[in-house]
Amino acid sequence: MNEIWALYQQGIQFESNTQTWCDWWTFWRRVAGGLTQEQQLVIYKDIAKYITPGASRNAKLNKELQERGYEDMVRLAASLEHLPFDKKLQLIEWLFGRLQKAQYAQAHWWAIGRIATRTPFYGSTHNLLSAEHVSYCLPELMEYDWRKEHYIAFTAVMMTRKTGDRNLDINDELRQEVIDKLKASPVPESWVEMVAEIKILTEDETKRVFGDALPNGLRLIG
Repeated sequence: MNEIWALYQQGIQFESNTQTWCDWWTFWRRVAGGLTQEQQLVIYKDIAKYITPGASRNAKLNKELQERGYEDMVRLAASLEHLPFDKKLQLIEWLFGRLQKAQYAQAHWWAIGRIATRTPFYGSTHNLLSAEHVSYCLPELMEYDWRKEHYIAFTAVMMTRKTGDRNLDINDELRQEVIDKLKASPVPESWVEMVAEIKILTEDETKRVFGDALPNGLRLIG
């Protein structure tokens, strides 16, 4: 990881190629679990200026964020699980602000779910948003029609997935509201199960939740 981190400090060579930027951010998302909190904060500082709602009103930043693979930057930022709590709260507030415009909506919703997930992929539960923060955000999701916008339903699943930890799980009343809305929408039964009970993710579910599949032969153990 020390050798890999040296690559980040060098940067990419072909800055005018959008696909190169997309591949760059995807690479750092996939190795993020091996980075320290300090290294993740460096990455966050570099991409945060593009994610703030005000970036689209700045002509220079707006041009750069489109050229540099904005959606992949958002997914990377959401995957930096070592970020301290205040940075995650800041990021999720920015993303909700970004939802005022339809552009990149699916990436924004996925990132919100990833940040507010009840079960981290590799990070500490101490840096997760609290159940109270999730409960505060959920009513906005409930206003959407999940029958038409499945990706918002899945964001709700990520935010309310049952863990068995009373400090992380939302209250039973709100959980039942989410379950009822999921059942009224044409979503996989496994999504309902993830909210209703403690469930080990399948390979496909893991890929959807965390944005990448696990290497062959590896499984997450609850």
